[in-house]
Amino acid sequence: MIIGYVKDGIMYEGEVFDELSGKYSFSPDEKGEYFFYLLSGSSDYLSLKSGNLEVN
Repeated sequence: MIIGYVKDGIMYEGEVFDELSGKYSFSPDEKGEYFFYLLSGSSDYLSLKSGNLEVN
């Protein structure tokens, strides 16, 4: 699975997760419009058992 973000219309390279569990943390350095994306890096289906998104 790959988790990454798009900032102000520009897609940035994501972080690769090879394990079945893990944590992704992101702290923006500057203001902007952010979107997050998840990509499956294999031919299998991708599904998440649980997750949350916190905005502080």
